[in-house]
This record gives sequence, C-alpha cells and structure tokens, in this order.
Amino acid sequence: LAAEQARRAELAALPPLPMAQAWAQLEAWLKQEEPALLRSLGKPASPEALAELEAKLKLSLPDDFKAALSVHDGQKGEEPLFEGEFFLSAKGMLSQWRTWTKLMKSPDMAECSGAPDEGIRPDWFHPAWIPFTHDGMGNHLCLDLAPAEGGQVGQVIRVWHDEDERQLIAPSFAVWFSSFVRSLPNEDDAAPGAAEHAG
Repeated sequence: LAAEQARRAELAALPPLPMAQAWAQLEAWLKQEEPALLRSLGKPASPEALAELEAKLKLSLPDDFKAALSVHDGQKGEEPLFEGEFFLSAKGMLSQWRTWTKLMKSPDMAECSGAPDEGIRPDWFHPAWIPFTHDGMGNHLCLDLAPAEGGQVGQVIRVWHDEDERQLIAPSFAVWFSSFVRSLPNEDDAAPGAAEHAG
C-alpha cells in the first residue's frame, strides 16, 4: 500500500498531459485491453451543452474539465471507466448535483458537517461541488469550485454519502486524469486491468 501511495504521489507531481494527448493514450490502451469500455465512451460535448451545464449550475467549470468533456461526454454501459467509478456525462453530473442539493435542503441535514482534509470546506455537501464520477452507491469524485483556505479552485475531492470524510485527491482534474492515464498497466506489469485510482 505504501509503495502504491508513493507511486501515485510521484505521478501526481508530474506536469499534467494536454487533455487531447491524455485521452488519446487512454483510448489506445482501452482499444488494446478493454474495447468494451472504449465503446462506452460518449461523444464530444458541444460548446452549447457545456454552456447549458454551467448556466444550470450557475458556476464556471475549469477549462481542463471542459476540455475533457469536449472529447468524451461521460460514458454509458455497465462497466466503470475508472476503477469502480463511472464517468458521468454532463446530464449525469447535473442529475447527481441536483440530488445532493435537494438533499441538503432537508431539515434532517441542517446539522450535518464533513471532516475535511485541509483546503476543503467542512460541509457535508456544497453547491459548488460538482460530481463527475459515481460508484453506483452514492459516492463521488467531485470538482471543488469553492475551496477553503489553502485549497485550489477545481481540485478533485472525494465525497461519501455515509461517511463524513472529505478527502483531497488531486489539485486539479488535469492532474488527476493524467495520473490515472500514466498509472495504467503496461506490458511489463504482471496483472492487466485498470489501475486503482479512484481515491
């Protein structure tokens, strides 16, 4: 476990790949190793669809994230793209975000708070946290567009539906996605399959 954590830290310290290059490398790997997952990837999100998403969220999405959706707008199918994590489309993100924001208006949630890593608000959920993955059990990786002091706008955080931990995963989507792509097994690795990177 320590070796894996050290490897992730090493990958996260590298400059992020250009988004088109990162997707191209992932597509090439999927074509060879997981063709069904490659077929599950969505078509590019149009500028109009991205503008509509931002308007409904009343937030501006980071450029690196919009660049990612401009290549593939999430995925469909029954197998998750990221280890245990489905990549949400723009519509899927909005749906999950609305579920969470509606939940937080319930009186039962008024006293709920999170136990965050440094740089993350101590909230259970915040309207500026945008889910972009889900694991089918109510847990997400989110873009954090309203970080606490010491955080970065656009950082990737882990949000659990039944635990108060709010974990910092990466300083940006580009860093997170590039680290995932770089961590994929190559021919020299003993075991095939997607690298564990969901956080």
